[in-house]
Amino acid sequence: METFQIKSLLLADAIWGSSRCRKSILKDCNGYINSDTGDRGRIVLEYLLARIYGIHRVPGYEPQYGGSFSEVSRESNGFTKENLDEAEQELKNLIEHVQTQIRLSGKAHDDHVELVRSLRNFECKEIIPQLLADEKNIIMPANIMTSYAYDGRLHCYNSSISVKRKVPVNKILFWDEYIEAPEYICSKNLHMGEYEVWVLNDDIFGEVSLDRDSFIIAEEADLESMNEKYSTRWHNRSYYDKDCRINNVYTAEAKPCECDNWLTRFVMKRNEKQIRELYSMDEC
Repeated sequence: METFQIKSLLLADAIWGSSRCRKSILKDCNGYINSDTGDRGRIVLEYLLARIYGIHRVPGYEPQYGGSFSEVSRESNGFTKENLDEAEQELKNLIEHVQTQIRLSGKAHDDHVELVRSLRNFECKEIIPQLLADEKNIIMPANIMTSYAYDGRLHCYNSSISVKRKVPVNKILFWDEYIEAPEYICSKNLHMGEYEVWVLNDDIFGEVSLDRDSFIIAEEADLESMNEKYSTRWHNRSYYDKDCRINNVYTAEAKPCECDNWLTRFVMKRNEKQIRELYSMDEC
């Protein structure tokens, strides 16, 4: 088995995070495999993958994370086109190496590998109504890059729903056994033994269609109760509920018009008056 050693500073920052042992390019990034606070590592990795595979998501179906590539690049240290080009080429080489090693290892059967994933809230929210409706094919949302595992463990991270699927080798981007951390990375351990694999989704709507049998539900799970919980929470975006942003049940994200207090009403009325005077607008 041959391992691939990452040399690009930008790519290493995105995966393992900024290092105290050297000057880092990404500021305040703890790396995709280290919880990735602010999704800074994911943002860079998915941007590079979008360049490599020519992925252009339909507006409104962008990957789900709290930030943008422009925010990360503006706050970086010495972020340049050369950094990006180097990281992109090395990521291409890494993907090719991983896919070659998988095929040589004998892990693939019919050029597919069985992987598992414990689903997150935004995924459960979308698939539970389909499961309750006894749909045969389930449409699951997916970012450009999604973490899976190859050890078969189910229902991790307090998740009641896992997916087990056969993934084509040409959709696998990263496999921890075949990657070697740079020498300056203090820990050579990848994601604390989580058997990390990254899978590509190049669909322009950010969706993947899976057979119902691919979803494994924990015995104690109550889908009806889970569905009710998710339907009363505000999420960043919904693939099916197009009006999710005006859901007024989740008070933590209340919009100004939902705040029933005198100060908000006063400010809104004052602003409306100023706008009408500025643009010579008459009352309706």
